[in-house]
Amino acid sequence: MEEHNTSSQDQTALKIIQDINSGACDPCLLDKSMRQQCIELLIGEGYTHSQLAQLLKRSEKTISRDIQEIRQKNALTPSVEFAKETVGELVNKARIHASYLMRLARDRNSSTNSKAGSEFLAWRVIKELVEKLQTLGFLPIKPQEVTGDIYHHVLGKEEDSYEDVKKMISEVEAVAKETNTLSEELTDEIGQLSARIDKAEAILKLKDISQKQKTGQVDQEVKNEQ
Repeated sequence: MEEHNTSSQDQTALKIIQDINSGACDPCLLDKSMRQQCIELLIGEGYTHSQLAQLLKRSEKTISRDIQEIRQKNALTPSVEFAKETVGELVNKARIHASYLMRLARDRNSSTNSKAGSEFLAWRVIKELVEKLQTLGFLPIKPQEVTGDIYHHVLGKEEDSYEDVKKMISEVEAVAKETNTLSEELTDEIGQLSARIDKAEAILKLKDISQKQKTGQVDQEVKNEQ
């Protein structure tokens, strides 16, 4: 219900702004509440204090007071739920952007250069999302300490999952070379990612070996007791 009201207010403010621009409405007749709704909408379109004052026929001091009241009205109180909702929205938008970029990279009508650029940007979106989640405390700052577990869950349980990722990395590198877009930065990032994949694979294999050793020791102890 609240969302509907906000949308209605935006539409009303937009109509008033259109009437002001056409001369059908005198901004001096607006009450404070409606004036602030118009200001809030116009700020989002990049209007400055002086432009707002000129359009709404008010002093810049009045406009500044209105903006201050708008900020106070929109002020947020930190909370765990707000943090969860905001991070959830961040993750969802990042996934949408990454998916869109990957669709561009797979578009048959796109040039090779565009495909390489889109695929690289899609990877950057995910990479920067991970880094942001680390700074917010939703992921460990030093992922190498849990690399094996992370990749094990993200990639799945099939042994060839690591090979699939390595193949994707090779494809990105190959396309970048063909299109002359293999910059030093991209080369460094590809190298780091490949190293992390290798390390994750090695850690997972070591864990499997360790688990087999422990299982063998237990079986031997059971036999000895019998």
